[in-house]
Amino acid sequence: MISNTTKFQTILGFLTACMLIAILLNSPNGFSAIYQCKNAVGKIAFQDHPCADADINEHQYRDKTGTVTVDERKHFLWKATRQNDTIYLLGSIHVGRPDMYPLNRIVTDSFNQSDALMVEVNTELVDQLELAQKMSNIGMYPAGTTLESQLPSAIWEKLVATAKALNVPELLLRQQKPWLASITLATAMMTQSGYQSEFGIDRYFIKQASALNKPIIELESVASQMQLFANFSTQEQIDLLSNGLDEMQKGSIMLDKLVTAWVEGDHHALDKLSRESMGIDSKESSLYQSLIVKRNRTMAEKALNAVQDHKNYFLVVGAAHLVGPQGIPELLKTHGFAIQEL
Repeated sequence: MISNTTKFQTILGFLTACMLIAILLNSPNGFSAIYQCKNAVGKIAFQDHPCADADINEHQYRDKTGTVTVDERKHFLWKATRQNDTIYLLGSIHVGRPDMYPLNRIVTDSFNQSDALMVEVNTELVDQLELAQKMSNIGMYPAGTTLESQLPSAIWEKLVATAKALNVPELLLRQQKPWLASITLATAMMTQSGYQSEFGIDRYFIKQASALNKPIIELESVASQMQLFANFSTQEQIDLLSNGLDEMQKGSIMLDKLVTAWVEGDHHALDKLSRESMGIDSKESSLYQSLIVKRNRTMAEKALNAVQDHKNYFLVVGAAHLVGPQGIPELLKTHGFAIQEL
């Protein structure tokens, strides 16, 4: 159980820390690279092959005015090296939009140079029936207990109004526990705002690795990520839901800010926004320790165990796991890795 002194804000901050939301949002449709291009008259168009910009190289990009600019931005990408071992570490947002693509050449080149992919959860292996059963077991109230009966009337009324605005049937929410209702409504809001799991950074590279027959190594599991939410106390879940409802009424403002920080490679801003949106006032809080620090150590340990064969690895996890003094890059440094931000 997380300490009752923890103050929650909204579910959206978990998009840089936990893949579960993206997994539940996942569509059965396949995903391939999407490129935002301009046609001959300057109109934006999306296509599944690279734009015909022969004059643009991997160190340049077109800014919002169409001007070719030297790309000096960071890309939430680190390179960890130790003798013959190399791990590329990419921070992810677990949902996205088409205009986040194509990814910078330095990112895709790092992936292409790697022998295997590491991710929190391999979405290609998620059994939807098994997932539904697990969600029912730990995310739903037993017969005779409803979400309405567990919530203050004001919060329930706000939930009903929000669900109606997002076209989510009230009946779907009636047996859900507060943490699952938070995710259900958040995923609906994301979809309505144009965000999809198909465009999440993790999912993109999982699809690419599968197509290339690159090994995919899971650092966590769906069950362990579900349990993170299930371990919250009832009051913590209600706080998460209540504050999430307030945030949803503002639309996708917070999510837009998170994506902007990721696109600009501003890991200080993303770290701050992620913690604010999860209601984490201090990196010493029990919530931060549970959601970030402990999982960082576990994932770093699994990554270290996998690099004994002197191959190159490409690790993609939520961006919140790579920043700060307790991030995975810093943990690798304590094991003799030299870290370079790319």
